[in-house]
Amino acid sequence: MESDPIHMASAVILARQDQVQGVKQSLNDIEGVEVHNAGDDGRIIITVESPRYREVADILMSMRDIKGVLSAELVYQYSDGDKASDGDKAH
Repeated sequence: MESDPIHMASAVILARQDQVQGVKQSLNDIEGVEVHNAGDDGRIIITVESPRYREVADILMSMRDIKGVLSAELVYQYSDGDKASDGDKAH
């Protein structure tokens, strides 16, 4: 029996200190994103989860475009499931 793939990543978002709440709200509005901690120093810890690796990567890249975000850095990435490769095959 094949299991559904799961792709997860954690990241640290650095936001302008005066815009942390707005950035946190924008992150919470993205499907698959969970905010775990938002410090007064501008650091926001998040995880992203999706059945498709490319969607996780696209979400992480798009975070850099959120108003008030200074940087978004991947900390950890994990894939599981029998189809964890998204079905992409090298030719």
